[in-house]
Amino acid sequence: MKNLDIELVEGDVINYNEIIKVLSNEMDLPIETKGLLPEVIADVLIGTRQIRQGAKPSMEFILKLYSYIKAQIEKEEPIQIGIPIGPKKPGANFQIDLAEVWALKVLQCIRRKVTSKYTPGVTFTLFMENLSAFIFEPDVEGIDGGVTNYVNNFMQLTRVLGVHNFVNVWLESESTQLQVMQNLIAQIEPVIHTGLIDGGHNWNQKLEKMGWKGKIGLGMVVSYYNQFRRQYPMDVEHETYKRISTYLATAWARGKLHLRDIGKEYISGSFAGMIQGVDPSMQQKLYYRSVPLHISKLNCPFWRAKGYLVEEEDEYRTKLSPWGNGHIFQSHSVTLARGGETVKIQTDIKID
Repeated sequence: MKNLDIELVEGDVINYNEIIKVLSNEMDLPIETKGLLPEVIADVLIGTRQIRQGAKPSMEFILKLYSYIKAQIEKEEPIQIGIPIGPKKPGANFQIDLAEVWALKVLQCIRRKVTSKYTPGVTFTLFMENLSAFIFEPDVEGIDGGVTNYVNNFMQLTRVLGVHNFVNVWLESESTQLQVMQNLIAQIEPVIHTGLIDGGHNWNQKLEKMGWKGKIGLGMVVSYYNQFRRQYPMDVEHETYKRISTYLATAWARGKLHLRDIGKEYISGSFAGMIQGVDPSMQQKLYYRSVPLHISKLNCPFWRAKGYLVEEEDEYRTKLSPWGNGHIFQSHSVTLARGGETVKIQTDIKID
């Protein structure tokens, strides 16, 4: 976040120095481990509760992480972490805000700490699901240009924040076409949907023959059902089940198309939480918060969240909340600039 020129472009209602303070706030991560280098790096990647969601990973995953880090050290190559991310905010909103800024600052902090101990550092590949948006929310007005704008602005943000050298944005559209994904989804979505509605005869066995890994159990269905009911409260029940089957079918299609194959081994990460009802052994990842705990106790994936400002004790602080939280905001935005590159972000202020 150094060497930024920040220009207030609209809603000029807060002190210039205050917005500088918020956007220039640096993070630091204490290293708890003092052992061998792989253990120290693993400790940084797993993180403290400041940046980690939930409890520490299982010992099985930690040992896998040690082994991978050792292999990368022997090759003198960066640690590779792959994280899927959404391609837009909920509904028709396509503006990036402070949630995106802080998520990238979390990755920047991890990178800085790893590099202080291991020069090749860590590289993050963010799998931007930009085609999936058209499959999952095809009826959102303006989604075509909106997704394009969000993706472009997010990529621009990585350059302006100076993290583009170790944060790579991997677009689905660079590896396949929308019609190809839709054709694959059409093969399995009806099977999933039928099973969701009536259980189906030998439902999971049919899915397994089609290449589905694991089982779709009641716990998973309930978890997704509750999540989509929160995200799309106007849906009726059959529409919610349709969203679940489409979502799962899209995940299957990504696997078939190898959309997350970057040509090298990597450790999986996530800004979303673990899915209840799914075998934990299938969810062994590095789970990161979008915003550090000391900034906001509430956490959710940055593309489903609103990052905004509140005035506390005569200064402005960043807060995070799920989209559609009911708060009242004063519209505000800033333009960040670095080396001729600029990006506009929303910095709305909570006033209720």
